[in-house]
Amino acid sequence: MESSFANNLEQRLQEIYPFFQEELVSSKSLVALRRIAVQLPFALSSRCGFETRLSIEQAVVDFLVCVTAENGERDALTSMKPIPYEHQAVQHPSWQRMRKLSCEWSQQESPTHIGISNIWLEFDVAQTSEDLAAPNIFFGLADTLTANADERTTQQEANRDLAIADTALEQLSPGWLNHKARPSVIQCFRSLPQGAKVFQVGCMLARETTGVRLCVRHLLFDQVGVYLARLGWSGNLRAFDSEIQEIGKYVDSLKFSLDVGEHIGPRIGIECSLQRQPQREPRWSSFLDYLVDRGLCCRAKADALLRWSGETEGAPVSDASTQDTELLFQQNVRALSHVKLSFEGDTVSDNTKAYFGVWIRQCRRSVRDWLQQTYR
Repeated sequence: MESSFANNLEQRLQEIYPFFQEELVSSKSLVALRRIAVQLPFALSSRCGFETRLSIEQAVVDFLVCVTAENGERDALTSMKPIPYEHQAVQHPSWQRMRKLSCEWSQQESPTHIGISNIWLEFDVAQTSEDLAAPNIFFGLADTLTANADERTTQQEANRDLAIADTALEQLSPGWLNHKARPSVIQCFRSLPQGAKVFQVGCMLARETTGVRLCVRHLLFDQVGVYLARLGWSGNLRAFDSEIQEIGKYVDSLKFSLDVGEHIGPRIGIECSLQRQPQREPRWSSFLDYLVDRGLCCRAKADALLRWSGETEGAPVSDASTQDTELLFQQNVRALSHVKLSFEGDTVSDNTKAYFGVWIRQCRRSVRDWLQQTYR
């Protein structure tokens, strides 16, 4: 694997590779994942994720890279122009539009500058060639809603978010303001019940689809059906309500993803999460057992997910900013994020996915403390 950068993202990820389990990430998937990471700059991201389908035994993952506005990550994304143009594959419109969005995001006068909190690049590892794959692109809308937000405040936030989304989508999908999906997207924002928020917007630029994906959180159970009915969703509302009531017994929160074109797509994603990691939260095990019993998850993958979380610290690394009395370390925090169920028609399908990842951060420690811990 030849790198386009002296310092690349693959170098950041090397310390977590030993924690990949064959049940989740096959050796073939790891090679493909590394092929992507080696072509991305080191400074681009400190948070990476992996998506795996739970109902099949094949250990294939997609690779997700989170770019925030902090620690120079946004600047790294904006300055990525030299890489794509070294590779024929990245002449793909997805890369060109991503660059337009990153440049817009960097402009202080743009509503996206503070209105977008992060951009996720989603790479389909299975489709990766020697060239850098074209990613799907998601952007996170900054959240200023408080827990007790009233209906007026909720709508003000929704209108602000819609303006930010319009600005970003115009970069990703030129002519967006006249796009056939935009009226449905407007309806999704303006129909939000009190306290709810569209927190992420996705453009599946690497796939043959013309709509967008909206992810909604802070919907109360008794609000979900009303919201979907307002949007004209064609699915079975009674069956859907029964499912979320049952699933809600196992988790702390549910978020919902909608595929939005001229109409709301038939499939609704149900993102299920718990606040604590499996080592401190036995309900993760209960929830995954429940999915296994329903045929939505392989036993081996459920067990592997429960083993994923943890924290490790690498060897000291040199850094000009540290003093002689300090050492700089890379700390790797591995976490299970959520499980996404897919509801279509009147039932949950077997297209269940899990999302797990790593947060890579740097920390400083005095030489004295490090020596005491290492040689005690």
